[in-house]
Amino acid sequence: MNEDERTKFIIWKTKNYDQFKYFKSNREVTVNQKLSTEIKTNNRLHSHPIVVDKNMYVLDGQHRLDIAREMKIDIYYIIDEMGCEDDIRLTQGSKNWSQNDYLNFHKSHNVAEYIFIDKIINEYDVKLNRILKCFITATDSYSITSSFKSGKIKFRIPQDEIIRIISDYKEISDTCNLFIQKPFYSTFHDSILILLQIKEFSKDRFIEQINRSPDHLIVASKFNSIKNVKDALLRIYNKWKRNDVLEIKTP
Repeated sequence: MNEDERTKFIIWKTKNYDQFKYFKSNREVTVNQKLSTEIKTNNRLHSHPIVVDKNMYVLDGQHRLDIAREMKIDIYYIIDEMGCEDDIRLTQGSKNWSQNDYLNFHKSHNVAEYIFIDKIINEYDVKLNRILKCFITATDSYSITSSFKSGKIKFRIPQDEIIRIISDYKEISDTCNLFIQKPFYSTFHDSILILLQIKEFSKDRFIEQINRSPDHLIVASKFNSIKNVKDALLRIYNKWKRNDVLEIKTP
């Protein structure tokens, strides 16, 4: 005997796009050219209704709604009376949320660590992935990636120290750009941020050494492993400093 039950969801259609609202935690809508082309050539929006809560906030289907608005065609929708903002995260697996999507989601929920990260990105133009690799630690049994997605991250060092390091990093990076024209491997930037977390490592001394030995800097920029880059940068740092050699085991 079939024990399946019929649901009471009704599929509505409308061209009144302005009745729909967005949560702050909704992903930022970017152009989805593939989806737009598919809808223009074979409109199947009736088979893929968007989902809204009882107050008409979009839980799933932002791209479809925006494309329907642009094309001035009917958008189909289902009202989930029990739906809420937290349901947005149920679509993460199928929607391939980016790191920035997770950042914006937790920032919109006033999670302090994510607000701080967003501030760093905007003020210092540092990539989110670089911040995660160099300053974030996992919580409990989570990996760093899982911790970031779940909103449960911790910083390895105090926030004011992170700001100081990133400020120093930007100054060093600007100096490096004077001598190296082509893009660095990401490990080059990561290595500088890691070295700056060593208490004894001096930003001013390193910049002085870079200016004295730019050829060695070019060599260091060609390595693609963090260990090799750090070793090469430390050789620059210690060059001509026999009585003041930094011989610390880098993290």
